[in-house]
Amino acid sequence: MWRQQLTLNDEAVQYWLAALEAEGRSLETLKTYHSHLRVFLRLLGERELNAFSFRSVFAEYRQGRAARSARSVYESVRAFINFMAREGAMDKSILTAMRPPKAPEVEKPVYSQGQLRALFQALSSDKKATGLRDYALCAVLTDGGFRVGEVCALRLDSLQPEGFIRLVTPKTGRVKSVPLGKRALSAVYRYLSAGRPRLKPKGESLFLTDDGRALTRNTVRLMLERRSKAVGFRLSAHRFRHTWATNALKATRDLETVRRIGGWASFNSLKPYLHMVAGDLDGASVLDRL
Repeated sequence: MWRQQLTLNDEAVQYWLAALEAEGRSLETLKTYHSHLRVFLRLLGERELNAFSFRSVFAEYRQGRAARSARSVYESVRAFINFMAREGAMDKSILTAMRPPKAPEVEKPVYSQGQLRALFQALSSDKKATGLRDYALCAVLTDGGFRVGEVCALRLDSLQPEGFIRLVTPKTGRVKSVPLGKRALSAVYRYLSAGRPRLKPKGESLFLTDDGRALTRNTVRLMLERRSKAVGFRLSAHRFRHTWATNALKATRDLETVRRIGGWASFNSLKPYLHMVAGDLDGASVLDRL
């Protein structure tokens, strides 16, 4: 029987995290898994990991905590146990000891048409190089459903002549092609011709900082915080992604295409968006409808 004596420095945990990193998982994802394993192992203590202790740990953890928190920790621990089982170091049947903790589906916050219209109207008045960049960046986030790490990883050759953006996703390492609407493409080409050269590029990254370097998650966050003050509502990169997914599902009703373009591993990730599918829209491009 597997004797649970793992710590944060344990070879098994580090090996698992290294395997995830090799698969292209983001630093934030690795930190989340790491944090969840720490909580689980702390509660498990010196007990042997078996079906009984597995249930007991989650019974303890759920005391005074939100159901979604328990579900998140469970999914991380399940991923670790599945990995260990594949490596022949743990009995996967431990997972049959309990069902995943139930958690209510939370509707994903999205931008309204009015908010997007106000945002792009405000951005269109800024003719500086950074203004053209911010307009193009927000247009790509709106029409492409990208994660912020993916946008930061875009290069000049990511933009394809057919109007697609092609990239290798930092999180999964998979190649995906994402179509953009006419307005988003126009914004990107306007930035490339009149904005990006003025930023004095120091590399091949598509979106650049004020000093010509590749944007980072933090610089995108700071930019959106600054623009939030101008438009009067909070901007976040991930809310653009929620908005894209909701509108794409409304427009196409095609779960597989939305899952593939959005880069989700399973259909379960799309469940929070399904409550919005009842609309009847003409196309998937949010920006073209403003």
